[in-house]
Amino acid sequence: MAGKGRAACALLNWCFTLLLHHHHHLIVSFFTTTLILMAAKKRCQFQVDTADQCNSAALRIVGQCALCRAQFCGDHRMPEHHSCNALEDCKQQAFNRNKSKLEAERTVASKMATA
Repeated sequence: MAGKGRAACALLNWCFTLLLHHHHHLIVSFFTTTLILMAAKKRCQFQVDTADQCNSAALRIVGQCALCRAQFCGDHRMPEHHSCNALEDCKQQAFNRNKSKLEAERTVASKMATA
């Protein structure tokens, strides 16, 4: 994987050298942004600053928790696996939505007698 990163950087350097005379400011800005984005891997935020902290790399696409927006590795990405603070709120909101829906669909005895 590291070889691919170096090859990508070499290709970017070559492309930027070709275009340098025409679009200097744009290229330098893009190259700087690319280097910043490639600089450090994000780490799993499971139990940060504790003895049980996870040091695995966070997943890029599916590693962000939909509820708390923190980044996690494959083992801790699910809300149930990292003791997500927002999980109980989410469960309560889903319960309330379901309760309202079921109450709206409830059949009343008086409606059945007229049918």
